[in-house]
Amino acid sequence: MALRSWRAELAVTAFWGAGKCQRDAYSWYGPLCSDECYPIQSESNNYIALRGSTAGRSNVLYAEFQTGSQRTADVNFSSPDFRELYDMDTDPWSMNNLVYGPHAQAGAIGEVPQLHAALMAWYSCAGKDCWDL
Repeated sequence: MALRSWRAELAVTAFWGAGKCQRDAYSWYGPLCSDECYPIQSESNNYIALRGSTAGRSNVLYAEFQTGSQRTADVNFSSPDFRELYDMDTDPWSMNNLVYGPHAQAGAIGEVPQLHAALMAWYSCAGKDCWDL
């Protein structure tokens, strides 16, 4: 197993909602919100992401979001609720999602299967298995 001198994907991050807040999916202030919780603690704010160069772009941020409670079972990202893709060279503030909404581009939408596969490889690897990704 030879290590490459540099990786195309630079980072993987993950967050699982802690579950203090019990809100309707994708609503910031639902009926069960209290002063002890923050909007990001919703069960709809589970995400995994990678950043790097892929799919013909030199600097992208790709994220997948999935509703679920890590307290009861692992959150399954095989079919995410929502995806975001940003070209960080042209959109450094991540304002124009290239997958959904008014800035969606057919070419970017076509990149999603490749990005999802790369993200799943990072998400499921452990130890030395991650070296060749």
